Amino acid sequence: MKHVRLFLLLFLICLHACKENTITLIEEETHNELNVIEQESLRRHKQTKAYGCYLQLLDEMQPTTRSTSSEEYPEYYGGAYINEENLLVIRIKDKATSTRAINELYTRMEESVIFEPCKFSFNELNTTIEILLSNITTNEIMRRNITMLAIDVEQNKVAVCMKDTLCLQSRLLESLINDNSILTYIKSEDADSTVINDESTMRSYNTSDTLFYGGRIAAGYIWGKIENAGSIGYRAIDRNGNKGFVTAAHVVLDSAGVLLPKIYDAKAAVQAIGTCYNYAYHNQNMDAAFVECYDDITLTNYIPGFTASSGDTLSTDLIRPVTGMYLSMIGHVSGVRTGKVIYPRSILLPHNTTDENSGQIVLRDVIIADFYGTKGDSGGLVFGEDANMKYCAAGIYIGRGILNGKTVSTSVIANNANASLGVTRY
Repeated sequence: MKHVRLFLLLFLICLHACKENTITLIEEETHNELNVIEQESLRRHKQTKAYGCYLQLLDEMQPTTRSTSSEEYPEYYGGAYINEENLLVIRIKDKATSTRAINELYTRMEESVIFEPCKFSFNELNTTIEILLSNITTNEIMRRNITMLAIDVEQNKVAVCMKDTLCLQSRLLESLINDNSILTYIKSEDADSTVINDESTMRSYNTSDTLFYGGRIAAGYIWGKIENAGSIGYRAIDRNGNKGFVTAAHVVLDSAGVLLPKIYDAKAAVQAIGTCYNYAYHNQNMDAAFVECYDDITLTNYIPGFTASSGDTLSTDLIRPVTGMYLSMIGHVSGVRTGKVIYPRSILLPHNTTDENSGQIVLRDVIIADFYGTKGDSGGLVFGEDANMKYCAAGIYIGRGILNGKTVSTSVIANNANASLGVTRY
């Protein structure tokens, strides 16, 4: 009997201990989840605050447009970016000679802004890019190797992306400028063409009559075969009041560059949703198209599935990306992908001598970010948060590449796409 009582006592002690341990584990898990939520909320708050400071900075400096399509800034300004602590870092050249201007900026900016010294002004970086461009676009050998130019604000250099970084062309580039320390070389590669063909991974956001961001669309649907597939970008309206959406131009063009004007909702049952006769492609330094939807099709600013249990509404405002800013892409194949901006305004160059625009710039002001999608995501919405924590369109996804072994995305800026197409958000 004593043994039975002892066993029961030990059993009750163990049971009590297990309950306490279980409660402790649940409390720890709940605490950890709350910490993650709080940290994410704090990150978002600091990011949007830093972005607000960036907009204030641009407003204070009031950059003017030069004939080369770049902008003229005060000579002390070397660029700005958002750092790992989600603070805005402003690069300053010749601090001693620009103390007054810096002090005036500092008194009007948030305390969270950091000033860092740099060697080259933003104007010098822009000028260097224009000098390089004027030589690269007229040199066939260079065009075969150099794929992109961008301003690396963090390094305070011009990034030259090349297929072969060990070639003699770097010496030729350096001979064109006074101080070759302004250049940094990055190895670039074409991303592989692997496509996710598993239909179960594709997001069919569209319903029978409503089109959502990231919804699957197709052009050239002939005899049950889709010529091109892509994703819906953002809702827009043209000068004549026609409503539709913006997507990538290469989605509505066939391999020969011929327009495929009839656009379909390419979910399980393919349905014609509109037509496209308005697009801007490489001859206009752009990759964007406006699809005018039929009257029975409803367009929405709702972003489905962006949060765990619901979606969010996209503001009709646009954002101007800055290095270090978080952006997200939504495409019908990859769903939502999020990452940081590496280069907010890079220039893509034709690196194929058979290109119809050989000798010309293919795309200006291309966003390079450290997320990426796959074939079928082209045209999908790229968006982020503005200074008021509203989700706003930044651009549309057009493809991916590899820089120094890392796969990155390429997207065209929404403001530029709208200007080329003559449309606005609504």
